[in-house]
Amino acid sequence: MAELLVLADNNNNNNTLVINTTAIPNCHPLLLNLTLTNPSLFRSHDLLRSVSDWTSMCPDTYISMALSLFVLLGYLLTFLLALIGIIYKRTSQNIVARNFILLLFTLFAECLFVLPITLRIIVGKSIYPCVIPSLIFFILPPIIALPTILRLLRVYGMYRLNLKKANFVAGRGSSASDERSMHILQGLEDGAVSHPHKEVQKDDENNQIVLEMKEHDHVHQEIKDPESIKTNHPQTSNHVNKDSEPQLKRLSLLTSPHFKLLQLLTSDKIIFVLSIAALLIHISLWAIFGGIQEGIHNSSGNWFFLATSFFEVNKGCGIKPNIFIVIGVEGGFYIVIEIISLILCIRADRDTWNVKIESLVFIGVQATSVIAYIVLGFIPVITTLVDYFAPFVLICALMLWFECTYCVLLPVCYAILEDWKKASKNAASENTVLKLLKNKKAYEMVKDFARRSYCLEPVLAWEDIQRFKSLKKEKRQEFALKIIERYLKVGAVMELNTSGIDNIRNSILEAMNAQSDHEISVNLFDKVETECMLNMTDVLVRLREKNEYIHSLMKE
Repeated sequence: MAELLVLADNNNNNNTLVINTTAIPNCHPLLLNLTLTNPSLFRSHDLLRSVSDWTSMCPDTYISMALSLFVLLGYLLTFLLALIGIIYKRTSQNIVARNFILLLFTLFAECLFVLPITLRIIVGKSIYPCVIPSLIFFILPPIIALPTILRLLRVYGMYRLNLKKANFVAGRGSSASDERSMHILQGLEDGAVSHPHKEVQKDDENNQIVLEMKEHDHVHQEIKDPESIKTNHPQTSNHVNKDSEPQLKRLSLLTSPHFKLLQLLTSDKIIFVLSIAALLIHISLWAIFGGIQEGIHNSSGNWFFLATSFFEVNKGCGIKPNIFIVIGVEGGFYIVIEIISLILCIRADRDTWNVKIESLVFIGVQATSVIAYIVLGFIPVITTLVDYFAPFVLICALMLWFECTYCVLLPVCYAILEDWKKASKNAASENTVLKLLKNKKAYEMVKDFARRSYCLEPVLAWEDIQRFKSLKKEKRQEFALKIIERYLKVGAVMELNTSGIDNIRNSILEAMNAQSDHEISVNLFDKVETECMLNMTDVLVRLREKNEYIHSLMKE
């Protein structure tokens, strides 16, 4: 304090405290005057520092510490509630639709920024080890952008994936003829296509069944000639199309590169790969630029990015404008990727879980927060005065706190509310479900709602089981193998979300082996059919609340 008082006395005029700030350009005169007129506002360890040290870091106030502590405690409470909630409700459709791993990644990415940045202000910028904020600056762009990018891509991927599933089982194909041609060419190259009329082929190398479905407009029409049913176009007594047109031979979705890409886009694997890759790349950049700054300091004596070494662990450090250029270049790359992901997300149908709306709302909050942070950083009075009372870096922390609440904690609340509704209202009975599925108009509504709910598999499996039941005895085994390969295989394209799927598969195969080819029972998939109808119950309960027609049918 002595050095500061001497400086003040030398520039004191008519008992008015005026401090010459030419030597301390980063500190606003009002801030420096307050250290003399009201020193109780400031952290004691800052007031004990030499005035020459203030050239890189002005004194911190207790007000900034209190605000940061409030944000940190509020965020940690939300973080813990959200973490416990998504673990407890990880099997709920509200959590499954958003991807459990992606929600975990979002939480820990946020924490990686909020925790060290708020602690830097709480502990004190001058004594908080410089190595931590210097590293955080370099990993800031992926921390903020990557969870959002993955969320947007998942919305689009789930939309396209479920649309393709629906079109595949319906036999319509989800793309133009060029995509169907690609499938044919791929089949010819692999030697899978040997006869244009043979429907089921065995791929010995991959141990997979290659499937073919014919195109039809709708699955709900009367069969006039049951004997006309062909293996390559199985139909049920109330779900067929008499005007079906032959379609080009199509390979299994399992062999489609486009479908594989969509599966990857919505898988846990891409979350792990991208997050680890981004972390390693940005840590490498931090080490490289830290080395560059050390070289510049050794040759010229000046620090280029920060006011001290990137790797300093004994004291804090101030920030120089050059570091924002590096962060800006990094951020620009992620902004481009995020804009592309946003365009894809906008093109997707609105899902029934409101994940798309949720993502778009947060994009608006994120853009507003980042722009505000950048703009405030160019206003001198903010960076030299206001920042020491209300740190504007907390804008980013508040943005991530909002993300934690809106994108993670609220879905947990939705899941709890759904459970409460199920307990307080009578779920749809099996007979009610069956009545809706046999109604042409209602079935299409259920199917579309299930597609937008990312749980289309039970509806499609039930539809195929009805087709299986309508086949002649000699045709059932072939189609039964299709159903097993498509729905009852772990990792299958349209694997049913049911427990003990391997046991169900094995029991059905054993039953088939115990029967001759021409004696496969129509009741072979009864257990699977029941599971499908139970899984559809949740969809119907939610659809009933949103659709008057379905509501009226379920009341009858």
